[in-house]
Amino acid sequence: MIEHDGSLSRNDIFFGDNHSFNPAIFGGVAAHFTQRTISIATAAKARTDRIAAARAANPQFVFTSRENQFSLFESALYLRTFGRGTAGEARRDWVEIMFRESILPPRRLPPIELRATDVAAGEERLPYREGFRRSDAVLTNDEIVELSEKVRNASSISLA
Repeated sequence: MIEHDGSLSRNDIFFGDNHSFNPAIFGGVAAHFTQRTISIATAAKARTDRIAAARAANPQFVFTSRENQFSLFESALYLRTFGRGTAGEARRDWVEIMFRESILPPRRLPPIELRATDVAAGEERLPYREGFRRSDAVLTNDEIVELSEKVRNASSISLA
């Protein structure tokens, strides 16, 4: 699991729970997603604004080059997985499903039975029911690095 301050969908550890999906945090990110697809520029703006909000709210905010790289990979992964290779243009509905819909109910409810199309317990749901299919093309580290650099170049984040 990759955790860093300024996550697109989780609160910072300073506030206690850095592993549960936070609808308000992701809502601020998703507010940038106004088109059918998410461009690299839109992903970068959503990421920049989320990091600025986390930095303003968290008096112990940590965002070194390591956290910045994790954050870039976070955006690159959803852009590549739900988009057109290294061009970005991720399908907004698929990205939102992946972030918003956990396959597990809140912990106070009894466990659910997983279907073959669901992902492993504790992870977000991939949008198979909405038409997503695993690509025949292998996702490579080089593609993630390339997309990360594109997001970085479209961002205005300082590490201070």
